[in-house]
Amino acid sequence: MENIIKIEKQSEYYPKKLLDLKDPPKCLWTVGNLELLKQTQDFPTLAVVGTRRYSEYGKIVVRKIVQELSSYFIIVSGMALGIDALSHKICIENNGKTIAVLGSGVDEESIYPRENIRLAKEILEKQGLIISELEPGTKATKFTFPKRNRIIAGLSDGVLVIEAREKSGTIITANFAKEIKRKVFAVPGSVFSVNSKGTNNLIKEGAILTSGAQDILNSFGIKSSYNKIIDNLSEKERTLLKFIENGCDIDELVEKLNLSVPEILKLITQLETKNLIDQVGDKYYPKI
Repeated sequence: MENIIKIEKQSEYYPKKLLDLKDPPKCLWTVGNLELLKQTQDFPTLAVVGTRRYSEYGKIVVRKIVQELSSYFIIVSGMALGIDALSHKICIENNGKTIAVLGSGVDEESIYPRENIRLAKEILEKQGLIISELEPGTKATKFTFPKRNRIIAGLSDGVLVIEAREKSGTIITANFAKEIKRKVFAVPGSVFSVNSKGTNNLIKEGAILTSGAQDILNSFGIKSSYNKIIDNLSEKERTLLKFIENGCDIDELVEKLNLSVPEILKLITQLETKNLIDQVGDKYYPKI
């Protein structure tokens, strides 16, 4: 592990966003890339949190959303088992920036859970950052996690909840976010799943229903690389893309667009080059 650095409130590295909290931490103990703390002031920051016991559905959702958002946000989470750890892991796998906020000291002997020591080292190797308001040597207790959760909310411009039980630390984080006027996003789930009770309740209470990364990008007014490509398409390319929404073969496109086969094939090649369509059997489908 790297050297531990203490950041006081008056430091240029102390995140001003934390001052929105009723009781901002007096200082932060940090290990890793300190520049990320300064970048939270100007670079969009998203907390991704959820249950420790995620389902296969939760795993698929967090992988899809975080890998798409890692280019646009600093990803913040609590390095707990489950969704938190998975969010950090997917972020660094996609060369993103991530900050882990602990409910223990940041020294290797205190890091909790112990199963994530390897993940902590990977975060540091990938120029990430690990922080805590607790002094090195402080062990995690059931009382330190709610305090940790308020820092996760405070550091972030928005909090994304992917699978959460009705009463959980994840919901505590979302409530802290609401208190300080941060955006709260929630991924809906089955009404029969205990892991979806918390997220479905958040949506009822006004959280932004989130079915993909685009919902979050739209909320922050960020144009994805996909949208930028769409904006630059020709009228014929746009029309073809619209018609293949539910799948079309060459003959159907010739009939619908009133174009020759060579013209259709040329448009298809252009859209394939831009990575916008896929061929499955005889039919073409949009990738998104």
